[in-house]
Amino acid sequence: MEKYCDKKISRIYHILYNLITNVHFDAQLYDLLKMVIQSHELIDQPYFLAVELYKKMLSYNPNKENCVHFYRYLIINAWEFEGTIVKGLLFEKKYEEIKDFAIQHTFATIDTSFFMESSIWRNVDYEEYLESRNIDWRVEPTFEDSLRLFP
Repeated sequence: MEKYCDKKISRIYHILYNLITNVHFDAQLYDLLKMVIQSHELIDQPYFLAVELYKKMLSYNPNKENCVHFYRYLIINAWEFEGTIVKGLLFEKKYEEIKDFAIQHTFATIDTSFFMESSIWRNVDYEEYLESRNIDWRVEPTFEDSLRLFP
């Protein structure tokens, strides 16, 4: 029975993934997705599903607030180097580059998560960038703290 349930849940996630990646995005879906991303429920979902939601969100509207939500999600879920890159880009106000990074990088599939081995992206070491400015790489206690941190 347990194996049947696991297979069924995996199929549901696969359907949701295909729906997310193939649906035409508009303002109404963006508003709905914004509510989902701002809730804490997304942290408990399978990585590939959450990451695809963030990719859709950022591709539609890569603003500061959405990028900060994405950054916090990465750090909280142990994508340390990826979060460091996004944090550096947030300090530079490069929201379009955060969108590019999110779309180009493979974070997870249904079965596997992928982690970078350094904080270098587009020939910039963002760990060095943050250290040179005395910026802590760790996530701030709340979303509001993170939002205030970035200029």
